[in-house]
Amino acid sequence: MIRYLVLLAIFTTGVGIVRAADQNSRFVIYDGVATQVSESPNSSNDLWITTNDLARATRFVIKPQGVCRDELCFPLPKK
Repeated sequence: MIRYLVLLAIFTTGVGIVRAADQNSRFVIYDGVATQVSESPNSSNDLWITTNDLARATRFVIKPQGVCRDELCFPLPKK
């Protein structure tokens, strides 16, 4: 759970969340591209995103070094 919170904090800048007319659809807008992401497992107004959706929407992936896109990495806390 902490991993998802850290990811949300990292990507708050530059990422917009748009709710479509269908209340179950969620999109991440990053670098001017809108990507539909999986529905949250609970009914929340917060963005909960899987690592697969993160990679698809932003090209950031989870590596041992942290959250990375190409050579740019943000370390994740141990706990």
